[in-house]
Amino acid sequence: MPVLDYKAEKIAEQYSKSDSLTEADYYKLTDTEVNIVGGIFSLFRDSQDERDRRFAYFDDRTLIEYIDDSVKRFVTNVYKRDDLEEWQAKVHQPFTRNKVLAILGKVIDALPVAEFFGRGDEDILKVEILNTLFEYSDKVDNVDEFFVYALEEALVKGTMVGYEGIETKSKKVRDITKYKDGDDISVKENDYKIRRLRSYIVKLEEFYPCSVGIRDMRDMPYCFLRQEIPYSQFQHDWNNFDKAKYVKPFNSATQGEDVQRPFYLDYVTPSTQEGNVEIIRYYNQDTDEYIIIANGIWLNPIGDEKVSPLPFNHKRLPFWVIRYDIFGSDFFYGKSMPDKLSSLQDVLDVLQNMLLDQSFLSIFKPILMAGVDDVEDDFLRPGRRISLDTQGIPINQAVQVLDLGTPSGWHQFILEYTKKVLEESSVDSVSQGVVGTGSDRTTATEVRTAAAGVSALLGLFARFIRFGVKGRAELRARNILQFYTDPTTPILDGVLGEGGSKKFNKAFNVFRVDSSALTPGDRGTKIIEIFQNMEDMPTKKKIAIDTRLSELTSGKKITKIAVLPEYIRDFDFDIDIVANPHSEMSKEVDRALEIQFQQTMNTLYPDLIDRKELAAVLIQKFGRQPSKILNEQAFAAPMMPEGTPAGNMMPGPGGDNSANTVKGATGVGGEGVQMRDMMR
Repeated sequence: MPVLDYKAEKIAEQYSKSDSLTEADYYKLTDTEVNIVGGIFSLFRDSQDERDRRFAYFDDRTLIEYIDDSVKRFVTNVYKRDDLEEWQAKVHQPFTRNKVLAILGKVIDALPVAEFFGRGDEDILKVEILNTLFEYSDKVDNVDEFFVYALEEALVKGTMVGYEGIETKSKKVRDITKYKDGDDISVKENDYKIRRLRSYIVKLEEFYPCSVGIRDMRDMPYCFLRQEIPYSQFQHDWNNFDKAKYVKPFNSATQGEDVQRPFYLDYVTPSTQEGNVEIIRYYNQDTDEYIIIANGIWLNPIGDEKVSPLPFNHKRLPFWVIRYDIFGSDFFYGKSMPDKLSSLQDVLDVLQNMLLDQSFLSIFKPILMAGVDDVEDDFLRPGRRISLDTQGIPINQAVQVLDLGTPSGWHQFILEYTKKVLEESSVDSVSQGVVGTGSDRTTATEVRTAAAGVSALLGLFARFIRFGVKGRAELRARNILQFYTDPTTPILDGVLGEGGSKKFNKAFNVFRVDSSALTPGDRGTKIIEIFQNMEDMPTKKKIAIDTRLSELTSGKKITKIAVLPEYIRDFDFDIDIVANPHSEMSKEVDRALEIQFQQTMNTLYPDLIDRKELAAVLIQKFGRQPSKILNEQAFAAPMMPEGTPAGNMMPGPGGDNSANTVKGATGVGGEGVQMRDMMR
């Protein structure tokens, strides 16, 4: 039972005495279910009432109104005003959208990644395994694309809430066993299970913190997710719960006096649309509770109506947060970039449309008439004859054209001034790192200005990104240690499939990853096999033979690691945030810095360095395989004239730092290093 003390005996008695309701019509709640459902819904309404208040931080708007306004400012192409005439301009300058995308492109290219190291454990093999498995899970989950939309969400709405969990799906597939031609096909139907660790973006409108005054997700005792979906979608997505069959679509109307009022009306938000299902998920890390309610039905009781614990061994709320800007230390939500630029964006739109209106009026000038006949708006049609009774007044005195004048230089100055203020409020072309656009080369002053501008204006956002990346990595790593080492839920279903797959390998999980700078150990391909029992594990000799055969077949360096689940399941770790070695900016910067480093080492310590290792490192940074390029005989020690001091050796080509020449918009040099270091 949860710690909720909700008294619902009267409601339970009301529905237990009802003879008009059957399981075929409406599910009859037990006393325990009434207590759970009523208590959770009451607690949810408290969080909902607090979250949906109007806040001074939002300029006396609700969260939903704040999000709607920010999203519209990002996506709109039309300047809207109620009192506009048909002839007036309705141009919206997409300044806000362009700036959001400019910042998004910069931070994505410098997005950091997590690196794990042991806490009080000298076994570096565990660190190597965890880093490898984390890199594998991110590749399967396509994390690069995910972070593009996650950071866009943070910029546009001010706050991005991410969920970290496991996804399990079952579906039937029909494998073709014989194919001849046309419809001469034989198939075999099999059950196929999909399991993967998954990160997804929670709609900010659907997330309800227990209190908006709690800033840090780790300090939040509980929270809710509320989702409203059509009944047909509910039947498809939630059919893995046995009690989902009792859930009925929302219907606020009752037909006739003899019909019993549906019980779920007391446990559904009144704003729910007809025919939909409201799903409320309750997470509590203080009491270790996880409850799902769908239109008043408790979907996930375990055993004899017991409350389910959180499905993760880390026993934390499975959510993490990235904010763009801050309101205050006592507020959960962050400030969005469209809201930050809103007032100046409105001024820019008004000024621009006023200039266009004045230009239009200077071409089609208004006319004052002294006669009794009105001149129509379309009097300038070719060949048009207009008769006008001037009452004896000369025509040149009866008609006067109003000359409103064309927009002056002052108007243009005001428009440019507003744009400048907007630039300084966000990121201008130089500060956002777009330098050297007019030529192939960029001055050092421009680079320093770009780097300083990016650091000053994006520094806070970069910090929040680091916090979010670290929070996500910690949750995902804990899930890796839980689910990747659980033999009852293999990630790769084929390993425990029928027939040959099961006999071929007794490991219940096998992971194959091409190692990078974040996966310690030898370069090449790493294969990690997790076995359930010690007797199933291969011997060291067999691993060595299989590894050598794989190397001869693939032509790559292969490393095989066979472990038991207990070896890494209770591994305690720390996290460091480092530059992403896979990003284009990091690759270019690393290449330039590596060349400079090797030139310096060859100049200062030519007799102490391992030239083969330096060559292998540089070749790998250019995406090539050292084993296919290096000539073993080429690494004989170079002959040096006697008496030649090492310090007198001249650097080779590029030793004057020419390898680090800053080129426009490449990210190589000071700007790239500054952006990468800002994310670290």
